[in-house]
Amino acid sequence: MLSLEKLDELLLNNGIFPNNYFSINNIILYTDCVVSVTAQKFILQIPIEYKLMVPRDQSEYKIFNLKPFLFHINDQQVDVVNKYKTDSFDELDYKNMYGNESMSNDANSLLNIYKSNDISTQLMRNYNFNIDSNMVHKDDIQDVRDIYQQLNRLKYCMDSLYIKPCIVYKNFLCIIDLVDSTDKNKSNTKYFKVNAPIEVFNPSCSRQFLLTCHIENFYENVNDISTELLRVKTHMNRIIETNYVKNFTDFNTIIEYNNKKESKINKVINYKNQIIEQIKKYEQVHTNIINNERHWLKKQYTLEKEISRIGDIDTFNATGYYKNEKLHSEIKLVNEKLDKIDIDKSDIILNIVKLTECQDALMLGLDKICFDNLVMINSINKNFDILENQMLNFEQIF
Repeated sequence: MLSLEKLDELLLNNGIFPNNYFSINNIILYTDCVVSVTAQKFILQIPIEYKLMVPRDQSEYKIFNLKPFLFHINDQQVDVVNKYKTDSFDELDYKNMYGNESMSNDANSLLNIYKSNDISTQLMRNYNFNIDSNMVHKDDIQDVRDIYQQLNRLKYCMDSLYIKPCIVYKNFLCIIDLVDSTDKNKSNTKYFKVNAPIEVFNPSCSRQFLLTCHIENFYENVNDISTELLRVKTHMNRIIETNYVKNFTDFNTIIEYNNKKESKINKVINYKNQIIEQIKKYEQVHTNIINNERHWLKKQYTLEKEISRIGDIDTFNATGYYKNEKLHSEIKLVNEKLDKIDIDKSDIILNIVKLTECQDALMLGLDKICFDNLVMINSINKNFDILENQMLNFEQIF
């Protein structure tokens, strides 16, 4: 049966110094260690089945599982505004803290309620409101999510290893656990909040990339663990560096490419302006048609008034001709003109409606894209500022 004393002895005999214990309900799940030969820090995973308890005289870091819904992030493209905005998870809902709000406040109703129950029990029940000690401040939400995604990216190149990655940020611990020490591919991503002041647990508040090892794999490889940890960390550093250098190079290439050619946004804006000009032309044609229609409607009204004055135009005389053949011809011509105007007007209106729909779609699309791009550029600038500030803080160490 493994005890904490035996574990500490095993670690020390192999030049590894245990540092802090991370526990849930006083059961140790992790301990961070330092390898004396390489000065490398790593985390030892201890399954809960071992039931290693924290001694009373030993300090510990209590950890809490973070809410799983924080990491339900769709892998598909998401709205960039929602991507970069922060949501508040640090506000408590006290809405029903003191019982049912719909409960009547009139004296008779209250007396009846309390008659049926022990009044002290009823009042105690009103205090039954769980405060979640596991809440994430709104300023940390995006970083917490980003670290979760970052760790899930890094784990792919370590699937075949018994050593897994871990990222520490402020007082958050994101770690890959082996479900079974005999199966390197069966692992879970776990996220914990460490119940400790940030200035004590992680004074720099920076992201730390550590490695983890299951205790049973540690036993099996105890003679080579120091070398293996250094080898894996060196290779992982190269992979991370290769990726961020490539990503930054690709970023600059895309920026330069877009600077050399006509801006895509300007192309769309120019096309939208052409649509606006075409709409104006159609609107002018429509105005002309309306004016022309008014002219012929006025003409039609005058002829109809004349018809009503001289009698029915369709009445034949003795020779077989209309009473006023000229008036009949004029009415026919006016009706043909108005019919043609209706057709032309319908075509013009249809064209204006279609072009207006195109204009609206491009206008709203431009508004969204330009807004999102500005948010992203602002985020890029902030990210580089954060990195520069970290560098300035680290310069004080040297």
